[in-house]
Amino acid sequence: MNVKIFDLERDHKEFKDNLIQIFEKVLSSGEYILGKEGEAFEYAFASYTGVRYGIGVGNGTDAIRIGGLACGVKAGDKIVTTPNTYIASAMALTTHGLIPFFCDIEPDTYNIDPERLEDLLKKERGIRLCIPVHLYGHPSHMDEVLDICKKHNVKVLEDACQAHGTLYKGKKTGSLGDAAAFSFYPTKNLGCYGDGG
Repeated sequence: MNVKIFDLERDHKEFKDNLIQIFEKVLSSGEYILGKEGEAFEYAFASYTGVRYGIGVGNGTDAIRIGGLACGVKAGDKIVTTPNTYIASAMALTTHGLIPFFCDIEPDTYNIDPERLEDLLKKERGIRLCIPVHLYGHPSHMDEVLDICKKHNVKVLEDACQAHGTLYKGKKTGSLGDAAAFSFYPTKNLGCYGDGG
């Protein structure tokens, strides 16, 4: 028996007719970039997440890159994230001359370990951005992460690429840090048909 890990064809069958109507509407509009549908999605997803603004980009990697730059990091600055995530969490900002460091994870959540984060920030000067990854729909311990980062003057960019709609103490991931990045790759918790962030 051949069992598919991700059966994307099965996922769209129920909505196929509706999706075709939407695709035809967009094609007929001639607005393929910065169109009404994209703007409506930005507003709806920002509202759903509990933030004032949302900007659609090409993919989750772009979201991390743009979010990090919006946090004010520059070439030569150091960033910290976890080692057990997709490479984009660290790589997205290396193209701008940032230097990644890795903080170990908690064995029960697989998310960034706040105690080890504090140790790393005390030891390694020049870290300006922390990218905690909310993995498998489980949020990082954000109260601790935010307190530690504030104490060390480090901005926090949530990598919520695998945590759409996840709650942390009643607030959605993506609304807790200085900025957040989401991915809408087809195999994510909330995927699109193609790539998106």
